[in-house]
Amino acid sequence: MSFLTPLYIAGLALVALPVLLHLIRQTPRGRVLFSSLMFLQPSPPKVTKRSRIEHWLLLLLRAAAVALLAMAFSRPFFRQNDEQTVQAPGRRIAVLVDVSASLRRTGLWALAQERAAAIIKQAKPADVIALAAFDTELRPLVTFEEWEQLTPDARTVTLQERLKSLTPGWRGTDLARVMDAAAGLFLKHRPTTDASRKVESPVDFVVISDFQQGSRLSALQGFAWPEQVRVQPEFLKASNENNAGVHPITSDSNQLRVRIENSADAVTEKLKLTVDRAEQDVAVPPGQNRILRVGEMNSATGSVTLTGDSESFDNIAWFVRPTAQQLRIIHFADEPADEPQHLRFYLQRAFLSTADREVDFSVTAPGQPVLAADRPALAIVSAAQPENAIKHLQEQVAEGLTVICIGSQPELCRQAFSLAQQANAPQFEEAQLKGYALLTSVEFGHPLFSAFSDAKLADFTKLQIWKHRKVTGPAGDARVLARFDGEEPALLELKSGQGSVILSLFGWHGEDSRFVLWSKFVPMLNHLLASLKGSEPIATRLVVGDALPLGKLNSTAGVSQTVVTPSETEQSPTEATFITTEPGIYVVKTGSSSQNFAVNLDPQESRTTPLGIDELRAVGLPIRDAETVESLAEQRLLQARELESRQRIWQWLLVAGFCLLLLETWLAGRLGAKAAQQMT
Repeated sequence: MSFLTPLYIAGLALVALPVLLHLIRQTPRGRVLFSSLMFLQPSPPKVTKRSRIEHWLLLLLRAAAVALLAMAFSRPFFRQNDEQTVQAPGRRIAVLVDVSASLRRTGLWALAQERAAAIIKQAKPADVIALAAFDTELRPLVTFEEWEQLTPDARTVTLQERLKSLTPGWRGTDLARVMDAAAGLFLKHRPTTDASRKVESPVDFVVISDFQQGSRLSALQGFAWPEQVRVQPEFLKASNENNAGVHPITSDSNQLRVRIENSADAVTEKLKLTVDRAEQDVAVPPGQNRILRVGEMNSATGSVTLTGDSESFDNIAWFVRPTAQQLRIIHFADEPADEPQHLRFYLQRAFLSTADREVDFSVTAPGQPVLAADRPALAIVSAAQPENAIKHLQEQVAEGLTVICIGSQPELCRQAFSLAQQANAPQFEEAQLKGYALLTSVEFGHPLFSAFSDAKLADFTKLQIWKHRKVTGPAGDARVLARFDGEEPALLELKSGQGSVILSLFGWHGEDSRFVLWSKFVPMLNHLLASLKGSEPIATRLVVGDALPLGKLNSTAGVSQTVVTPSETEQSPTEATFITTEPGIYVVKTGSSSQNFAVNLDPQESRTTPLGIDELRAVGLPIRDAETVESLAEQRLLQARELESRQRIWQWLLVAGFCLLLLETWLAGRLGAKAAQQMT
């Protein structure tokens, strides 16, 4: 038998009360004076024997009633079998260790390993433990399933070996992404069914991190956490919070700008920047940042070094002087330069060079082939081409070239279908117009018109077209990009392989229209050029963890590539991307050419001011603490209450005690009446 409130068992001591009452002999309190005895000396009664119990049955009834009441208040119950005994369930513990760049601060990594080792050592035999490292991504080292497959002797050893193999990297921290991935990975585990684990236990995520402000936790707001997840943060506090970081920001071809961020706990605001051996004093108050123009980039690559703080992991910013991308545009025509009566005069001035791209506009006579090494980003055909030139362009269109065919004549319209290798080309003839035609039904989803999708810019009524070609018969798979106001096609797009041919059914200059003088002409062509494959600028400023765009640098099959890392190791990647792992200058060698990339630390890692427990709760993390964890004793108490509420033994004890009191009252009355009769 067990008791839900065992303290009431102490009430059994009250059983001694009836015994004492039965042993106490009270002398009569009343005194009667007799006249004949007034001259005698008083003498006390002589005790001849000790007091003894006269009514044993009455005493036993009273003692039993008191004992039953005490046991009823202690709420006894019987445990039926061993299955109802609560066993200690094994916890599922996922230890997540931060290996981001901010853990490179003095003393933090040793403290992180010490905390993780202590948690592993304190685990009980019934616990299941997993180990994972994280920065911007989650990298499992030991899963729950692998832990259960290991022998008991090898489990702790395996965890310690995997833990010792970890070192902090150079990536940033993305706790929101990591916690989402951890919940999806570790909640898939189903505990082993045995006597020690009857109920699936929650998963305790022990997160060992410095929890700096750059951890990217805001995405967790509103996240629906499963009920089985509990987070136990292990805060790593740096011995020195005096940290400042320097990071490059957007720059033009000559000037370099950097941002310096000082931590809120910094003890100094006087810092120094070093660029090309030239030092510059900088004052950045704690908790603030400054953007500085540090001067011209005299070399193709270089770095900016910050000094004056206590931590050096984020004190170097690497840069690469941007180079304009070379884009070639070929105009197939036989026209002289600098003559306004020809289309070439306007086309070669329409494509603008910028800091990111340099446009090379050239004119090729009809029939002259274009070499593969000189393949253009865009080709414009405004003159009829011979058969051999058409076949050559067909191959390049299939490989990704975009061609604009200006159909100022029906023959040019038919050649556009030939360039797209359309076998069933329709017939073309001159349209009969009264006045002029306008463009309507414009496809704003196409790059040619997407710059004018805003309603304020979608006015095409100022372009008047006096002559155009008319399509007779089906146009096959051609996509209509715009129509004339008579619902006839004005612009068609023909797909062929990876490339396309855009056919304009009206001329852009001369008797057909004044399209080249229209205000939308220049932005339309430049927006189309920017959208073409291979024309987008290559980003040379990256952060650690980004991929080098090897595919954009190697458009020719069979050309080998080599990546030289900042640690001066050469690697020959087999994939089209190469993931960066450290800050510095990467060099990609493609054949005889090379391209430099500046890879820097994630700027968020310099925000090293630690977050508080309240800030973690504010984003919705289910923090594990003493109020939310049910101990083994609490589980046993809950089970005891359930058994006691079903059995209700206390009610029967109260009924039995009440019956004994009734019997005691009746018996005491009988004995009292008998004593009274004897006295009379």
